[in-house]
Amino acid sequence: FLQRISHMTATQILLIMQKDQRFKRSCENGLITKHKIDNIKRRYIKMDRIDNNDLVAVERIARQVETPLLLYQRQEFSKDGKITQDFMIAFASDMQLRMLKKFGTFVFLDATNGLNYYGYVQMTLLVKDAFGASFPVAFCIAAKEDGKAWETFIKRVFEVGIFHSICCRCHDVCQRL
Repeated sequence: FLQRISHMTATQILLIMQKDQRFKRSCENGLITKHKIDNIKRRYIKMDRIDNNDLVAVERIARQVETPLLLYQRQEFSKDGKITQDFMIAFASDMQLRMLKKFGTFVFLDATNGLNYYGYVQMTLLVKDAFGASFPVAFCIAAKEDGKAWETFIKRVFEVGIFHSICCRCHDVCQRL
């Protein structure tokens, strides 16, 4: 969508939106204006793509990222086109790793689905901080959420040596660990 409208003027976009029932009222009330469309285009659409191939772009980002990369696993295919290894990338900042080390005796698991065009899931390890609030300590974006994905993510965090025990309520993951 963004690539399609990136070559259009704000006036052209506004005319299209005024005809679309989903946006008509917002246009009439002045919530959507040419000026606002220009601002959006300036901020988001004109950002350079790292590469037209998303796999190549992710690999370049993974090599350049400053946040500690815990895991990077390419999606791989067999000769007949079947997926043999699912995509996963896991990361945590230095602050998150310090919080994990300090409060990581009990770790919570959470996941959010449907974050992007590919339907990838964001898996999160959380701890309770000194105030009893949840604090995310590691993230993983994966092609799918299943016991194997959780196992790979959590084992990688174990390998980093940040914490040595885990308590969780996710039965299929706990059986594997």
